[in-house]
Amino acid sequence: MKFNNNTEDSIIADITFLTGVNTTNYSVADRTRNVNQWLEKVAMWIWRASPRWNFQDSNDTSDPYATQDLVSGQRAYSLPTGLMRVLRVAIKNASGDWQKLRKWNEIKKSTGLENETAGLPYKYSINGNNIRLYPKVDTSTVTATNGLRIWLSRDVDKFTTSDTVQEPGF
Repeated sequence: MKFNNNTEDSIIADITFLTGVNTTNYSVADRTRNVNQWLEKVAMWIWRASPRWNFQDSNDTSDPYATQDLVSGQRAYSLPTGLMRVLRVAIKNASGDWQKLRKWNEIKKSTGLENETAGLPYKYSINGNNIRLYPKVDTSTVTATNGLRIWLSRDVDKFTTSDTVQEPGF
């Protein structure tokens, strides 16, 4: 169903029909905010319903991963915006092969990790809006350009008050 295409077959028109309230008393901006809250709730129900399926809003046609350049001696990298969940992380070694990194908590021995010599990272941790690689990157061991790949679930594509033909992406 379209968001607000000025016909009876739209989400905004259904709100008017179901509530009996016009857009003067219940503005399109307020309706949009409320619809977006429910859009996020439904998407969360979908994500929780199947941990094996990587749900992605059908309005988002980008790949379900983000890449970043690697910098020698650097440990922390910013996570992409609109991120809901990190699914897996890989690094491209100097031969151009992707190697899956393990989560920090999957490695039993974790003492001294902050002081490891820079090299080819083999694990990662998430801290706030950053991903941290262990050990720090040594660019002689990796492909620096787009050498970090993060597979992710993104947030839903929310409606704006000016959307007309956009539909919910589930």
